[in-house]
Amino acid sequence: MSNNIARRGKILIEPYAQLRFGLVFLMVNLLFSVILLSVFTYYLWDVYVALTSYFTLTNRELVITWQKFQTPFFTSLFVLVIFIVTSLVVSARYTHQIYGPLVSINRFVDQLIAGKVPEKIRLREGDQLGSLVDRLNLLVVPNCREQVLDALTALEQGTPPKLIDFTEKDPYRDLATKINAISSARSG
Repeated sequence: MSNNIARRGKILIEPYAQLRFGLVFLMVNLLFSVILLSVFTYYLWDVYVALTSYFTLTNRELVITWQKFQTPFFTSLFVLVIFIVTSLVVSARYTHQIYGPLVSINRFVDQLIAGKVPEKIRLREGDQLGSLVDRLNLLVVPNCREQVLDALTALEQGTPPKLIDFTEKDPYRDLATKINAISSARSG
């Protein structure tokens, strides 16, 4: 359990899968960013060339004009780098919200397959797949049907049955409630 909690504190739970998703996400963003930067640079260069060819500029004026065009170019380049870093952080954070629950769900299913009673899956605030986890956690609730049969067997043998644990969604909850009432009346 403590190993599970320690793993859940990490950003990269499944590093290969998360980084692969992040890199695909990054490549798509990078592709479109480079296309946009290229188009923007082309038009900046085109305006610069037009200015230098329409007006007779001295070398000093050419340098000043070039410096004026460098500011929007480097600002765009800076925004591109910020965009790429933000994309990586967002993709790592989002995949963390998916892969964390997926790792827990896989562990849960492996325990079920092995015939063990798995621990309930606990999600952190912001994790995805909550409705699936809620449904899987219903499998962990003690099997009310088995408890009802055990209680009926105990009643048949004349011994007071144990109280039955059940959830509101359990199909045997009405029967369990009545058996619990009988058990409480006999023991009290």
